[in-house]
Amino acid sequence: MPRYKRRLSDRQDELLDGIYNTARTTGKLKDRRQLKRFLCEYYRNISEDDVREHSPATLASAALAHLAHGFRVHDGEHRLRIYNPTMAEHGWQSSRTVVELVHENMPFLVDSVGMTLDRLGYAIELTVHPLLRGERTAKGQFRRIHARDATTGRIESFIRMEIRRETRPDRIDALSAAIEDTLRDVRAAVRDWEPMQTRMAQAIDR
Repeated sequence: MPRYKRRLSDRQDELLDGIYNTARTTGKLKDRRQLKRFLCEYYRNISEDDVREHSPATLASAALAHLAHGFRVHDGEHRLRIYNPTMAEHGWQSSRTVVELVHENMPFLVDSVGMTLDRLGYAIELTVHPLLRGERTAKGQFRRIHARDATTGRIESFIRMEIRRETRPDRIDALSAAIEDTLRDVRAAVRDWEPMQTRMAQAIDR
């Protein structure tokens, strides 16, 4: 392996180790092995340059806040939250407004939410988009988080986007409503997408 690739890999490992070492075990993930797996999967595609403004402790707490928000999700549901994190309420703080989503994995989610934010004039400062493979109970609670290449569980899309700070409740409500509209459009498009491909293939065959 080229030396520069090893250095990048080492830096990524150091970043993930730093995040894990500062993370506190929560009631959501009491097993330290599960906690490490979650954090490594959550930040596996993030480079040190992307998050240099955040300390490892902040990154760990932000990820765990996202997990807590999406810890209970029933089939067919999703969780959207737009908030300004504070230490007292969320266990971490930021000068930015955070858009968090937990949704069944499907195409077009990240691009569609990003385009909605852009259309409304919100530049995206950071995007974290892990695909987490997990098992949930009948009540929708996370039971276990698996490695990405496991064959059990289902993949869910965790999306966190940080935008310039928005403090007006009416604008946050409008932003939330716009994203919900976008998500409905995405689900409708994805439902129609595969049947349309099948019909098109059948038409070509005929």
